[in-house]
Amino acid sequence: MDYKNIKMFVFDNDATLFNHRIGGIEDDVFDALIKLKGKGYKLCLNTSRSYEETYNIPKKLYELMDMVILLAGAYVFNNDKIDIRYIDDDKVKQLINYFDTHDVTYRYCLDNGVGYLNRHDEDKEAIFKRLYNMIPKIKKYENERVIHFIYYALGDTKQDIIKISNGLSHSNLRLGGEIAPSNTGKAYGVKLACEKFNIDPKDVCAFGDGGNDVEMLEYAGLGIAMGNGSDECKQAADYVTEDINENGIVNALKRFEFI
Repeated sequence: MDYKNIKMFVFDNDATLFNHRIGGIEDDVFDALIKLKGKGYKLCLNTSRSYEETYNIPKKLYELMDMVILLAGAYVFNNDKIDIRYIDDDKVKQLINYFDTHDVTYRYCLDNGVGYLNRHDEDKEAIFKRLYNMIPKIKKYENERVIHFIYYALGDTKQDIIKISNGLSHSNLRLGGEIAPSNTGKAYGVKLACEKFNIDPKDVCAFGDGGNDVEMLEYAGLGIAMGNGSDECKQAADYVTEDINENGIVNALKRFEFI
């Protein structure tokens, strides 16, 4: 395939752009993004973080992005407005009933961009602190409309949750999964960006590292997995670049002569 027709780059954030070892984004990566922007490419951030969880993402990254997609496409900044999609209320109640009766820790996010943990859980709170430099407030669900879940469960419990989530967007995470509204997910985010900028998906290059990036890498014309990525992410990619600690994004952009 000829990748010289690429017109837009879509980036996952955590462990793709954002290096948690240094607590930020490498200067070389910023320089590469600036070069892409200078060449007229569209840039899009496509992350499963909530608005509140973007606390430690540098402002200058937002300034480079032509579109920002949060919560796997459920919360999208589009033309100075926010487009929101909701999980069906009956599904929300089924999921929360299962979570609460099976001792599952979860983060649910509302349409104000704020997420809440259902209970204190030191291990899971430490994950949020390490990844996002914040910890969601603890609050029991009170029949609000929900737009996204992250849950922490494996084995048979996870399989049960996947079954309950049938019809919704479900993606695997290392310690559990994330659930977004029907017909969303990171590929949906790329689709929105393509529609906004009148770009064919085959003219998109996407970078990711996790199970929730798989469909995005498959949907884009050129899907690039980080060397530190999960096995399923690498298998879905057209190309696997180096680890984030080894300048993976910059190396790939040079390898394909985008910069």
